[in-house]
Amino acid sequence: MICCLLLLPALLAAQGRERNIPIRLNVSVQTMDDGDSLIVYDPARPLVLRDFKGRVDTGSDGVAATFSGMRMAFYGEEKKGVLHVDVQVLVYFDKTKSWTKKEGQTPVVLAHEQVHFDITAWYACLFIHAVKRYPFTPSRVKEELRALNQKIMAQMQQAQYDYDRETHHGTLRKQQAAWAAKVRMQLDAQDCYRGLAAQ
Repeated sequence: MICCLLLLPALLAAQGRERNIPIRLNVSVQTMDDGDSLIVYDPARPLVLRDFKGRVDTGSDGVAATFSGMRMAFYGEEKKGVLHVDVQVLVYFDKTKSWTKKEGQTPVVLAHEQVHFDITAWYACLFIHAVKRYPFTPSRVKEELRALNQKIMAQMQQAQYDYDRETHHGTLRKQQAAWAAKVRMQLDAQDCYRGLAAQ
């Protein structure tokens, strides 16, 4: 999983000032990407087997792998004594790095891989909510965003690990169903993706 930071020069310039100015923060979920190798998370668009176009890792004991992640971009500009910070979050599935072996091309395996993608989306929502609640310092916005990002991404990686361990990579049906229900409940409780399916 990858997390990228983009810091544009206007925010660097604003951060150089040590004045205690108010911050106006806007956080949004990106619903589109320019490239054709990524699938942007959409609760109404589940993964299908043909999305897994990456080279198979023949040395892996697994039958499939999902490469998903969260990318963050942010921009800041001071206007009339207010630091405006715009944070955009993109949750994606990389088709060129995700793969399935022939024996993994089943509905059961696909459902397991979908939950990996859903977990990424769930933790992206947790990150968005953390950003909205955080009391940012104008001169430390970059560092504070990075620290929040790293904290949530570490939690997400642990959740992905726990999911595979507890479901034995999707082979324990009862545990798989429990995890799928838990992640769905968590996503349904978030407002990050509400209304996206209707767009």
